[in-house]
Amino acid sequence: MCHLSKSGNIYKLTGKVQMPGRHTKLLTLLGILTNGIPVVVFGQCALITDNFSGQSPSSVCAPVDLTMDVRYRFIVPVDPSKVEILYVWNDGTGSTTTVPAISQGDTIFYTTQIHTYPPADNCSYTAESYVIYDGTVCTSSSRQEQTFSAWARDNENGGVIITEPVVAQFCEGEDIVDVTFDDNSTFNCNINVEPDKPNRLTRWVQFIYGTTSIGGDRIPDITIRDPYGNVYNMTDAAGNNLPTISGPIIEVPIPADGPNQTSWAISAPAGGVAGDIFEITMRNWNVCNPYDKNPFDAIPPSDTVDGDYPPITTTALIEIITTPPRITNPSLEFCVGSNINLTLSTSGGTVNWFRDSLMTDYIYTGNSFDPTGDPTYLDNNVSGKYSYWVTENIGACESAPSK
Repeated sequence: MCHLSKSGNIYKLTGKVQMPGRHTKLLTLLGILTNGIPVVVFGQCALITDNFSGQSPSSVCAPVDLTMDVRYRFIVPVDPSKVEILYVWNDGTGSTTTVPAISQGDTIFYTTQIHTYPPADNCSYTAESYVIYDGTVCTSSSRQEQTFSAWARDNENGGVIITEPVVAQFCEGEDIVDVTFDDNSTFNCNINVEPDKPNRLTRWVQFIYGTTSIGGDRIPDITIRDPYGNVYNMTDAAGNNLPTISGPIIEVPIPADGPNQTSWAISAPAGGVAGDIFEITMRNWNVCNPYDKNPFDAIPPSDTVDGDYPPITTTALIEIITTPPRITNPSLEFCVGSNINLTLSTSGGTVNWFRDSLMTDYIYTGNSFDPTGDPTYLDNNVSGKYSYWVTENIGACESAPSK
């Protein structure tokens, strides 16, 4: 037998229920009347039936001010004083914000908050929001999230502006012929790093020839050649700098996932001495420091040299290095049956050992060499005269062979 009682809009159903083979149980059911229909309440978090969130980031480039607005709807009216909204910003600092919700008729609650994301290593962030009812976070029924971009310039957020090579070395007495430098940069937040919200927007790249940010003597008679075959003198016979030449500012169009530019060819006859250099500068712009902040309006930037925002720059060098001197007096004598260790003095480089003067039969690299071992296996119990040719390497430069 069950009985239904009512107090205001709260219904209470009580009674005894006889189940086969079991004791009689007392049943109490609490309900709420809404639109004339009693609704069973299992917990206020379960009453959240609808939610919504929106985002309005100030920019795609850090720092980003994220404006996040959220709205929640309960099936039935609840106590507005017990409803709060928790924002979890996920900015790497553990920052959260809890605010009282604004009520619309005791069933709809909303609020708006702003949070600043400074420049960091992240290319994107996901902010979250939750309802807190009477101190309890409704983690499953109320979770909202908004993901947005926080890009940066191409030397930030994992971006690297660099050429290949960074330094091209040539030996004294060697001609420099048609040397080029590739843009080998890793673009900020590129699709390989940030597949969800990659920065694939326009880049701009430029090479400037004959810059002097790094001091030092210059290589004489340097010339550059543009793609049309025009040749420009960059230094005179004494190594004095002539006016710099600026290459074109090239747009890397959407999708700009990686670099595709190469410098003009650079040449010089032999004549530079160790320490002489020639410098070029590579400049880069992206959406976070755009050369043209309105690239689709067909109107160039007001500053056509440096653009609407300053570029990121890096330098590359051609450098003349020392050719090691020929190794002198390398003759050594040993007694039959003694240990043999051929050790040579050098000017600081590495010794290469060969069987022939043309250096076609390579044996070993190192300042000390034991010919009784691999690969020569000389028998030190047999007297005789044995010859090897040696050179010294410093960087890319190698001395003439000595016997």
